[in-house]
Formats: sequence, structure tokens, C-alpha cells
Amino acid sequence: MKSKPRLILSTFALICLFTFPQTVYADTPKPTIVADKSLPNVTVIPNPARGKKLNFRVMAAGPCKVRIRVNNRFFDVVATIEKEGSALFDILWSLKTVPEGIYYYQAQIEDKATGQITKLPLQKFVVLK
Repeated sequence: MKSKPRLILSTFALICLFTFPQTVYADTPKPTIVADKSLPNVTVIPNPARGKKLNFRVMAAGPCKVRIRVNNRFFDVVATIEKEGSALFDILWSLKTVPEGIYYYQAQIEDKATGQITKLPLQKFVVLK
């Protein structure tokens, strides 16, 4: 009769040992924080764009100068937009004279602290009226 409680207890101990996470002590080394590789980045909000304006949302590590070239579906330059800002900011673009269609944009970001220029890949957005 004494063997059944021991068997149950040892089975429970094995289940707990392999099921629950191990204890982490204070002297365990912490992981290092790696800089976000996705920065800098420029996105269009909203996409597809409706109405009279859209935002180019710029995300950078610090103060920067942004130059955005907008092309139509035939890759004719429709607009060139430049603005300076810091870390996270929006660039408004009026759609009053822009016809409905597919557009492409390419952003070039100059980091004001280091002078490094990053040319982002070509991206697309849609304008609906």
C-alpha cells in the first residue's frame, strides 16, 4: 500500500520538473538590446488613400531630413516632397489635384547626427476618389 503514494508522488514530481520553467536567478546574464534594423522607415497612411490628403509617416532614430519622390504608374515624377523632423513625424500630401490610380514612392533619409544617407526601396500606394 505504501508503494502507490510513492509512485503517484514521483510521477507528480517528474511532471512538474519537465512542465514548469526553470527558476532564473539574478546573476543570469540579460540579453543585449539590438538596434531596430527596420529604422529608418517611411509608410503611407492610409493605404489605399481616400479623401483630400494622405500622410507619409517617417520613423527614424533621431533628427533627419527626408526627401520623398512620388511617381505615377508610368514612373513619371508627380511630386518631390522634403521635410525635416525628429524620430517620428508625418508629412502631409494634398490629393486635391492627384487623379485616382496606383503610385510609387521612394524615400531618401539623411541622418542629421551622422550625415548618413539611406535610400529606401520603392513602395506603392493607391489613391481612390
